[in-house]
Amino acid sequence: MATLDDIYPRKLDLGRVAERTVWVLGRQPLMIFGLALLLYGVPAAGSMMLANRWLDIAEPFGVFHHPTFWGAGLVSLLIAAFLEVSLLAVTMGELGGRAAAPGEVVLAGLKFMLPLFAVNLFYLLGVCVGLVLLVVPGIMLALAWCVAAPALLVERSGITEVFGRSADLTRDNRWRLLGLFLIAAVASSIIGGVGGGHAYGYHYRWSGFPFEEMILSPTRIVIAAVLKSLAHAVAVVALGVIYVELRSLKEGAAPADLGQVFD
Repeated sequence: MATLDDIYPRKLDLGRVAERTVWVLGRQPLMIFGLALLLYGVPAAGSMMLANRWLDIAEPFGVFHHPTFWGAGLVSLLIAAFLEVSLLAVTMGELGGRAAAPGEVVLAGLKFMLPLFAVNLFYLLGVCVGLVLLVVPGIMLALAWCVAAPALLVERSGITEVFGRSADLTRDNRWRLLGLFLIAAVASSIIGGVGGGHAYGYHYRWSGFPFEEMILSPTRIVIAAVLKSLAHAVAVVALGVIYVELRSLKEGAAPADLGQVFD
């Protein structure tokens, strides 16, 4: 016999997601924002400064033939995976009633860095292919697979199985997730506007733009990197909260296995 939840599935409460995200951030602000600044802000500032140097070459697109570009990109993806695992570990610990120690967070990051790197790579490839196919399939895949990373950490599913698990968890809530991600995208674009002059600086470098030095100044780069790292930390924590909330909706109770991320 069908239950009421089968007929009218319970929906993700976006207000609760925001509330719990702020709660987690307030519980571990130094660890969360410190990791983000160190592992996201510093590499971001470094890459922007290197980009300014690479653009001094005669051919604008010659940067893609520079071995340093691809090497730095690979290292950045690995660091990003480590950071994502670390922030998700802190989030899962707090939501599971366990304050994570720095050593536990580092060990979790080292343990899951490579598996999450593979998951992120498959995610990007799948979404990019979907975007090529009239855009909409890519958006739907991005929404369906958005909680693959926390599912990998907590449930220890295989690298390919986590995509099916994420699709199951996000079913019936993808429109709400789309609205949430659009809000996040607008906020991110506003924050990115602080460093947005870089794009114009790159363009006008070739025409002697008079304010180039101001737009591409180290101060502006550092400010942009700091703001982007803080926004990234909030986004990852929110993703962990979304995963827990979706599981609670599907399973009828808060997950009891969140602490497995440290095992």
